[in-house]
Amino acid sequence: MEIESVQKLRAAGRDKRCDFRRRTLRRARVIVNNSNSSFDAVIRDLSMSGARVKLPSLWAVPDAFELQILTSLGAVEMIVPCEKRWQVGDTLGARFVSVENR
Repeated sequence: MEIESVQKLRAAGRDKRCDFRRRTLRRARVIVNNSNSSFDAVIRDLSMSGARVKLPSLWAVPDAFELQILTSLGAVEMIVPCEKRWQVGDTLGARFVSVENR
């Protein structure tokens, strides 16, 4: 979405984002169940406060989870505790609760 479109949505009160999101294709892993389960994912949009995450299949993500942001080589770059804000099909919006650099 272009900046002008985001500004129009904000003016109309339909875009509730507090930070600008940048399009990206970052490898990630969704961690749930006290770190006993994980699923590969792709981060499609990323901001300082959250991300839009594409899952490999339709899967009901719990309200709280960790998002591991990976380097291009697959190493863990960052672990972020998240809160699910919305989910439509295999895509979800995550709000970062705090950030831990590795």
